[in-house]
Amino acid sequence: MSKRLKKGKKLKKPDLRVKFAGKWVYLEESKLEMSLHQKQLHLILERISKVTKKIMANLNIEVVLLKDELSYDEISNLIAQINELSTKECHPQEFKIKGLAKIFTYRQGQQKPSIDDIRPAICETSFVAGGGYVRRLNVQILFTDVRIKKILQKGKQLSPKEHNMIILDISIPGSLKHWSESTRNLLLPDTHRKIGAVLLVRKGLFVKSLEVKTDLIVHSNAIHPLPKDFIQLTRNFFSKNLEYRYRPE
Repeated sequence: MSKRLKKGKKLKKPDLRVKFAGKWVYLEESKLEMSLHQKQLHLILERISKVTKKIMANLNIEVVLLKDELSYDEISNLIAQINELSTKECHPQEFKIKGLAKIFTYRQGQQKPSIDDIRPAICETSFVAGGGYVRRLNVQILFTDVRIKKILQKGKQLSPKEHNMIILDISIPGSLKHWSESTRNLLLPDTHRKIGAVLLVRKGLFVKSLEVKTDLIVHSNAIHPLPKDFIQLTRNFFSKNLEYRYRPE
């Protein structure tokens, strides 16, 4: 750089840089970790899901939690309400607990109730068959997630004079679609303009292969937009390499 940076303003060196069409593109890699808050939410979902084993009916149940902080009593009351609804003869049903949850029930063969999309959310599904009954319970909880926002703050460390891209590993619970939506909502024309694009990478481990799903989200008003050919090359690579096979030992 031609000018010295002020003390305390030194830019962090990116993880990688590549030269493309005579231009340097700087890549910053990060990984989305499961937060303590999300771990607590999973414990709530697990506790509610255990009620499935106690239901004595052929029934499908959908539970939508409307907040992400529930007391022990609220969870107990919710479980009791699920139990009570499962004993009813008439289905489908819809029951609302103001400010807490919506409960939907329907039998096999009946149309699944229309449920508003409250994403971002995390879900847990339990399926139990036995004793002459088949029951399925799906619970989803509204989740206000700020992790991507915090990671995009890394853009402050990037040079405003270079072409920059963040690669973000999102191989944690949650869908690529909703993480993509969250990222797009943050890359507004007047924010994070040092970031040319964010590449979301989601890996799924199977017995003999590693499946990789991606979404490249380009900033519409970056200070230095990434070269169009570089963007297309990146998209083409991942569209042709969705699965990596393991070599037998």
